[in-house]
Amino acid sequence: MAAAAVGYLRRLNHQTKEHTKFLQSIPKCFSRFMSLQVERALDPGQPTPETHPEVLSEGQIMPGIHASEFLTRRENLMKLLPKDSLVILGSASIQQMTDVVPYPFRQDADYLYFTGCQQPGGVAVLSGHSNFCMFMPDSDPKDDAWNGCQADQFAACNVFGASQAYSTRQLPQILTPMLSQKNAIFYDGSSLDPRFWRLPPIQQAMSRKRVQNLRKYTHQVRWIKSQAEIDLMRQSAGIASQAFLQSMITSKSWPHEHILAATIEYECKIRGAQRMAFPSVVGGGNNGTIIHYSRNDQQIQEGDMVLVDAGCEFYGYASDITRTWPPCGKFYPAQVRSLLTMHSEFRYILHVMAVKLPEHRILFLNAPLSPFWIFEHPSFHRNSFSGGFGWIRRLGSAFALVLYDLHFSD
Repeated sequence: MAAAAVGYLRRLNHQTKEHTKFLQSIPKCFSRFMSLQVERALDPGQPTPETHPEVLSEGQIMPGIHASEFLTRRENLMKLLPKDSLVILGSASIQQMTDVVPYPFRQDADYLYFTGCQQPGGVAVLSGHSNFCMFMPDSDPKDDAWNGCQADQFAACNVFGASQAYSTRQLPQILTPMLSQKNAIFYDGSSLDPRFWRLPPIQQAMSRKRVQNLRKYTHQVRWIKSQAEIDLMRQSAGIASQAFLQSMITSKSWPHEHILAATIEYECKIRGAQRMAFPSVVGGGNNGTIIHYSRNDQQIQEGDMVLVDAGCEFYGYASDITRTWPPCGKFYPAQVRSLLTMHSEFRYILHVMAVKLPEHRILFLNAPLSPFWIFEHPSFHRNSFSGGFGWIRRLGSAFALVLYDLHFSD
């Protein structure tokens, strides 16, 4: 009896100690829980040096691009415009796939370039030398539950460097005096929410013909790339290049357009790309002659070649690569003869073009032991030729070259 009582008391004492440890751990658990909530509250809905230190260094808004570079971009834009100008930039709007399912959001290129904000619903207003004002959507608990945290007015000032920040509900009150003080208003109507144009101050400014299109000026600023931008472009091209190599290996065992398109996308995204730059073109045989072929649903027949035109987007910077190869692993004699004939004709056409238009300084780099060339266009304007450079793109696509030109639209 005594031994049983002693055993019971020992077990009771042990349980009491365990309960005491549990009660003592509650404040620590609660403190840890609250610290996690604070971290989440500071999350502006996109990577920051605090939330993604493996991606961003201190002071960066995008990989390799510091807040000071975004300030320089805004200042360069304002230098191109007349004095007393006001610039209005709008973020892209969410597009719906169905009534309840949205498409993956992609930010307007100009808004991203000048603000660094990757989220929808915002409006940026630039005026003077460095006056940068942002209007941000109000936090909605229902939206946050579905989509996560979004940048607010606090993030506008502390992450994106705005000098003032307001709610988008305050647009009519805040924007009206701004508009009345400026002689010229520049905007990009393709990205701004249609509700914006119904605001009385905007309607009045438009009736007085004080509103002008901004896009030609933003593209003039974006023409010259910084070293950080060049690095991001190289990373984007490197990711796409590796994806192409993997798809070439895959094509020998799985010669199907759909599988190659899936391989390209998979290989790009596991290497860090956020999305594809455009719908991938994977055309086997005659399908490769269709410039924007996107069905990608055919088996590639033995002896046919496959053309793949694809690229990825890496933090706003896109790559675009076109390659043609035989999935079976070898060129047939007729294919080799056709390629060499096209190479000779293509070289002659571009030689004539370079002779007639030397001011465009077209540079030819002949890859060793290969009929494929890479062409750079260091300085040209699309309007320099009647019809632009579209024919070069078409010829390049047919010949499976990497051809780049400056796009004036996204």
